[in-house]
Amino acid sequence: MRKAGGGAIVDVNSIAGLTAAPGLAAYSSSKWALRGLTRTAAKELAPDGIRVNAVHPGIIDTPPAYGPDGRELVPVDDFAIPRMASPDEIADFILFAASERARFATGTEIVADGGFGLGPMS
Repeated sequence: MRKAGGGAIVDVNSIAGLTAAPGLAAYSSSKWALRGLTRTAAKELAPDGIRVNAVHPGIIDTPPAYGPDGRELVPVDDFAIPRMASPDEIADFILFAASERARFATGTEIVADGGFGLGPMS
């Protein structure tokens, strides 16, 4: 990227890097650490024209979102957007962060959580 004159790095983090995740101490702490890495890399690489941003997805409709019984591990009915994200929806955020359209952003965290961080609607 340095030889090319710049570029973009997008870290895929998690909403677990923004809030407490009971029962997921190791996972959550690794996601909090990634936040620090993202911001440090953004500062270190900025002089080389390399942007570093993070996307924090919420619950994505993929196999890890379901238990062995097929039930949702995190019920989404009470989110502001009461459903899981599709992988394509999260990919759109990642593509945006990597694109020239986000050329003025570095060290930024894009939250794509369907309103999870707002807390329950009721």
